[in-house]
Amino acid sequence: MLQEKKFEPVGSTTTLDTDARVLLATNQSLEALIEAGAFREDLYYRINVVQIDLPPLRERPGDIALLVRRFLDTSRDDTGKLVTGIDDEAMQALTAYRCPGIVRVLQNIIERAVVLTQAQTITAADLPEHVLTGRTEPRTASAGQQLTASEGAAWTAQPLAELMREPERVIIMRALAANDWNRQKTADDLAINRTTLYKKMRQLDIDPEKLAG
Repeated sequence: MLQEKKFEPVGSTTTLDTDARVLLATNQSLEALIEAGAFREDLYYRINVVQIDLPPLRERPGDIALLVRRFLDTSRDDTGKLVTGIDDEAMQALTAYRCPGIVRVLQNIIERAVVLTQAQTITAADLPEHVLTGRTEPRTASAGQQLTASEGAAWTAQPLAELMREPERVIIMRALAANDWNRQKTADDLAINRTTLYKKMRQLDIDPEKLAG
């Protein structure tokens, strides 16, 4: 399709013409993958017509304020919470934060702040601790990957239930907000029964009336 600009839909014998513009993105070196035999060289030259190198977000601090306002608008629309802005201290912390480079990391930080804040303006207190201290978020080891000795030495023993409490609370809060606090719909979305949802809300101190106040 890329070369001939023609294709046949699945289940059809009719050939259709297409004039699509194809945009692709990767965080890996395709040239290195070609040398390693992990990427087709002929495909590379079909797709690499115009190449745009986009630096990681930590090298584009001027974009952070624009992205924050965009994510703030979308999160406010998704949750229905009246969060009108972000104060200067919080914005300075986000600008100074050495973001790992993925825009979605910043989006997640803003979504979390909108869900958790009880005010109309996001403050530094609504941001994760690693943002305020300037540290990158701890990495988790993928399958077959080992942490280095220095990374392992930074570990402090904590019960798994305690470590999972805040992420679980954020997930449930986001699901409730997205469903206008309809418990049955939220339980269905999370693939749990309503009794389990009520139990988790009590355990995680999720009180709709207190949050609204």
